[in-house]
Amino acid sequence: MSLTLNTNVASLTTQQYLNVNTANANQALEQLSSGNKLNSPADDPAGYAIAYKLGVKSASLTTAINNGNQALAMLQTAQGGIEQIGNILTQLKQIATEAASSNTDSGDLTALSTQVSQLETEINNIAANTQYGGVQLLQGANTVTENQAEQLAGIDSINASAAPVGSYALSMTTGTGGVSLTLSIGATTQTIFVTTTTMTPGTDQTVNFNNLGISLQVNSGLTGTAATQTLAVAAGTSSFTYQVGSENATIDQITVGIANFGTTGSVLNLSGGVGSQTAAQAFMSTIDTAVGNLNIQAGSVGASQNEISYQVANLQSMNTNTQSAESTIKDTDYAAAMSNFTQAQVAEQAGVAMLTQANALPQQILALIKG
Repeated sequence: MSLTLNTNVASLTTQQYLNVNTANANQALEQLSSGNKLNSPADDPAGYAIAYKLGVKSASLTTAINNGNQALAMLQTAQGGIEQIGNILTQLKQIATEAASSNTDSGDLTALSTQVSQLETEINNIAANTQYGGVQLLQGANTVTENQAEQLAGIDSINASAAPVGSYALSMTTGTGGVSLTLSIGATTQTIFVTTTTMTPGTDQTVNFNNLGISLQVNSGLTGTAATQTLAVAAGTSSFTYQVGSENATIDQITVGIANFGTTGSVLNLSGGVGSQTAAQAFMSTIDTAVGNLNIQAGSVGASQNEISYQVANLQSMNTNTQSAESTIKDTDYAAAMSNFTQAQVAEQAGVAMLTQANALPQQILALIKG
């Protein structure tokens, strides 16, 4: 081996290995102090990208779990209101049963009628005030199904949000300067004459059947040539959609519909009273129908609760497994990291000692010169 002064190859080689060992020691120390095996993409580009995606997935799943729990809380609130309405229906059935008996005199019927009125008011109050996050849960607006009447020339739209549930008949008769519209359900009928000759083409006029809770938007093309049409009014629902998954897919979204539970124009559709024995007997049947409808809707809410509960449980399992996968890639294995740190630290110390020796090699040139 030649002795040179300007270039100390042994020192340079020793510095190279010392730098490597120092970098390994620093990396192990960073892993031990941060708890992360991957502290930058340079540590493992592929692993870093996979771990980042898993982290995003876990964060989304955590939020979806929270959404599901919020949905359950909302449904529990609705269920509480439905149960209280059910209790009131039970009391109404007791009152109607009492009023239907011949031993109830007119004074008793008056008192019982007052109770019925108060209880029905309370049903409406519960339906209006059962809210979650400021949103009414039990008072969805009623709807009229798509039918021939909405497709007739001259009728642009129908609003039945305040109408009692049922099947309505709409008829038209041509008159002088306009059309007579007649809307009826059972014994309740209302007729309104629409003057079409003074209507501005292209603009709508509201025809409000206030006795029935239905309004029409009509235009100047209204004629009386159409046959009688049927308007089927269905109880409205309050619709809520919750994102209970981490993907933009139907399976990750649950929509819950909660019916209108007011006394009229709802799934209860309470009408009549206990003003007489005969009326009370008829009211008993009305209450029975209301109870049946309430049970159906309560069961639907309960089924939605079960569906969301299972979804939340599945999300929690998915989130646990996702975080476990992320951990195997990203988190520090302290046993391995400590072993690597100790090895690198010893190698670094040895490198420093050997660098001292390598730096001293050129001094042998002095011995040759002195000799």
